[in-house]
Amino acid sequence: MTNAVTTPNIPLNQQTSHVPADPQARSIPLDARQRPVHLTILPPLLRLVLYKRDIVALAAQYKTHASHHRDPTFWKALSRQLKPVLDFLNEVKIEATLAAVLSVALSDWEHAQSYPSTSDLRHESHRKRSSLEARHAIGRTILSVLDTHKKNSYAAPHWRFLGMREVLIDNMRRAWYKLHAYVRDLQSVFSWMQPDIDASLTLAGTCDLTALRDGLLARSRVLSEARSAGARLLKDELRAEIRRTMPS
Repeated sequence: MTNAVTTPNIPLNQQTSHVPADPQARSIPLDARQRPVHLTILPPLLRLVLYKRDIVALAAQYKTHASHHRDPTFWKALSRQLKPVLDFLNEVKIEATLAAVLSVALSDWEHAQSYPSTSDLRHESHRKRSSLEARHAIGRTILSVLDTHKKNSYAAPHWRFLGMREVLIDNMRRAWYKLHAYVRDLQSVFSWMQPDIDASLTLAGTCDLTALRDGLLARSRVLSEARSAGARLLKDELRAEIRRTMPS
């Protein structure tokens, strides 16, 4: 049996034998079709970026662990599944796309109200108040996503006997599951959008949301295969590590 590990730099999820269902990782409701495209995309896109960063950080920590240097077999197998997914997210500039979508969303709300007479102070006052309320709503959405992510990533483990390697593998397993849940959410959004999405999809500079849309739909099979293979590797390796560390 190994001792419990306290690692403040490692996200510590609640340790259970399976990944619990995430109430936020579900298909986009049909009424989302009535909202502006970028506002529908913003929440799952933000969650995807957060879990991508988790995966990258956890992978970097795992590669510094002594077990990796003793036997890199597991990492070599897992990296073959991580690479195409992370390469794709980097190729579509996922972080820059998120920043641009947020910028467009805020700009859209700022100019959301249109009145026949812009000189009418009552209308102008209402427009400003409506814009402020909308900005607050966007802020609350972002804070809610960040708060949920923090709770899921830093909860104290239930399995106190887990050692460093088990914690790292289990956290990678959870982050991998969540990342692909939001990949599927975005695929769901894009699948029912018309090919000629409105102008808000084409964002400033290199932040072209159509590249994300086209990539997610075109590479659906590749991403799905990587998801399944990576999840299986992480699950099997965690079980094997627990068997190795349990008392005989």
